[in-house]
Amino acid sequence: MTPAESHVFLTKLWHESGEIMWICTALADGDLIVDKFNAEEEALWHGVIHEGLSLRTVFGAAFEQETAGYRRCLSTGKAEHFRQAAVIDGIVRHFSISLIPIRQHPQDPLPRIWGTAREITDLVQARAQMADMNQILERKVAERTATLRATNLALEQLSRTDFLTGISNRRHFMEIAEAEIERARRYDTPLSLLMLDLDKFKSINDCYGHAVGDAVLINFCRSVTGALRGNDVFARMGGDEFVILLPQNCPDEAASLAKRLRHLSCEAIAEQYPDLPPLAVSIGMSYLTPDDTEIDQVMKRADADLYQIKVIAAV
Repeated sequence: MTPAESHVFLTKLWHESGEIMWICTALADGDLIVDKFNAEEEALWHGVIHEGLSLRTVFGAAFEQETAGYRRCLSTGKAEHFRQAAVIDGIVRHFSISLIPIRQHPQDPLPRIWGTAREITDLVQARAQMADMNQILERKVAERTATLRATNLALEQLSRTDFLTGISNRRHFMEIAEAEIERARRYDTPLSLLMLDLDKFKSINDCYGHAVGDAVLINFCRSVTGALRGNDVFARMGGDEFVILLPQNCPDEAASLAKRLRHLSCEAIAEQYPDLPPLAVSIGMSYLTPDDTEIDQVMKRADADLYQIKVIAAV
């Protein structure tokens, strides 16, 4: 391209490209003076800009920050590209800026910078809106995930809990019991089991209604739970039948607990419901033997012991 062609090209670019353009001179004291600007630059600033304008005067205390890109351009001798915001007519507007260092002559001690800018306010705002929307979506996803997790935990709790009394149900008991048998085998520790039954409980439902019967069961479970250790497993097998698994409890300890539970639970029911006929609690006991391979074997012996106690009591 010949010098004449270059001149025509740059002239048309300056006047007809539609981009904001200006030329600054870098002074020895670090200030930058506006030399030239095109119509788009003048229209942007509504006549505020003029030739000879000092950027140090324009930016004041923010001069060092606002002109950092200019200094990088001068120190490296290479083009700089960055984004910058400016408040124009009270509105924050965003621009993509390119700065190119130029010299009129190689020996010129005062380099110049040719600046071009393209407004990207709409793009910045769109991205900000998208970021806000993403945050909202992420928050909603987190909230729904937390709700789902809480729901799953609640469902899991319901699946292993007796709906009336709040203690373990049969399914949960069987799962824990198999694990406790394996633990007792591995560490050679005792494992005992109690089967509990409320004698003549059916008569309470028949005479006083199921609401009273349910309240009696709840009170009974509360009194029994208060007498157990943290690792004991108390479960409702159905109706008025309950089971207690006692890890690391030998038969003598289980028998002592059964005795305490008979008196404790009966006294608690009598105190809470003085108008009801006295209730008795039958408790059968068993323990893990070397020949047992599953919890059902231990439960059958405890159930047989419970039946024998009821037979003796009925005589």
